[in-house]
Amino acid sequence: MGRRKNSTYDPFVNETLQELKTEMEQLKDMNRMLLSKLDEQHKYIEERLNKQDDRLEKRDEMLMQSMRETQETKQLLLE
Repeated sequence: MGRRKNSTYDPFVNETLQELKTEMEQLKDMNRMLLSKLDEQHKYIEERLNKQDDRLEKRDEMLMQSMRETQETKQLLLE
């Protein structure tokens, strides 16, 4: 059984197909844009977390140094 063509429906079908193709392209473009935005956000979050880690590490180092100095001072006072 071959494909039947009905000339009264062809323009409607063609128009509908074209609309669907256009909408699909728009959706693809939107998905690309959203993926790009997600990538930007991910990079931003990673940068912020790295900076926060650096600050915490620096703070910890300073705290440890302060504790060592306090211990040294106590040792000197006990001698």
